[in-house]
Amino acid sequence: MSNIFAILLQVVAMTVSPASAQSPSAVVEEVGAGVAGVQLMDYVEPGQVIRLGAADRLVLGYLKSC
Repeated sequence: MSNIFAILLQVVAMTVSPASAQSPSAVVEEVGAGVAGVQLMDYVEPGQVIRLGAADRLVLGYLKSC
């Protein structure tokens, strides 16, 4: 299941325009102990891939709404 999620994130990352990849789109509000590559209050840019295991938890706060 986590492989499907990782593939989905990669597909979304390919559709993001390069101009928007410069500015962050979210901030990490909560992160589980097993999640590598991000820490609490890190900014997340469009196209950034964060791999999660089946039991991992990550909560993002988006900087702009739809």
